[in-house]
Amino acid sequence: MADICCYILYSPSLDKFYTGACQASLSERIAKHKSQFYGNHRFTAAADDWELFLRIDTVDYAHALRIERKIKAMKSKVFIQNLGKYPELRQKIISETNPRATDCPDNYRGSRCLVRPDNHRDKWAHKRTPHMRSSFCLWLMFVVISFILTRLATTMPAKGIIGFYLNKKGCSYKGFIACME
Repeated sequence: MADICCYILYSPSLDKFYTGACQASLSERIAKHKSQFYGNHRFTAAADDWELFLRIDTVDYAHALRIERKIKAMKSKVFIQNLGKYPELRQKIISETNPRATDCPDNYRGSRCLVRPDNHRDKWAHKRTPHMRSSFCLWLMFVVISFILTRLATTMPAKGIIGFYLNKKGCSYKGFIACME
C-alpha cells in the first residue's frame, strides 16, 4: 500500500527527531531507517530505536516534500514537539504548503489549482499608486537620456552636447542646433 505522507521519527537514545517524506509503505521505510539500509553515514544510522512521532498524510508526494522542507527550515525541536501537541499547528502547516487549498474556484475541476489571492502575487501592490508609477517612469527616462547624452558627449565636439547638458549657457532646446556649432 502506498502511504504518501510526511513523517517525523523520534529516537529516545539520541533525543533527536528526523523528518522525512514517503511515497511507499511507511512501515517499510521506518524499518529501513532502523536497519541502516541507507548507509552508515546517514543521520538515522546513529541509532536503531527510531519510532514514529508524527505522520501528516498528503494527497501527493510533492506536497509531502514541501511540508518536510517547511519543518526542516524551522530547525526547532520545540516546533516539532508542538506539531505533535497541537492539531491546529499541523493544519496550518498543511494549508501553508498546499497551493491548491481553499483558493480554488468552485467550478475548477483540474488536478491542480494554483489560484492564489491577489495580494499574494505582489506584496507591494497596495503601496503603489499611479502617481508613483509615473514618477518612476519619468526618473527612468531621465536616467536613460542622461546615459545616452554622456555617451554621445565623448564623440561630439566639446561645445556641443556637453555645453548644452552641463552648462546650459544660453542654450535652450530650440537653440540646441545653434549651440552645436
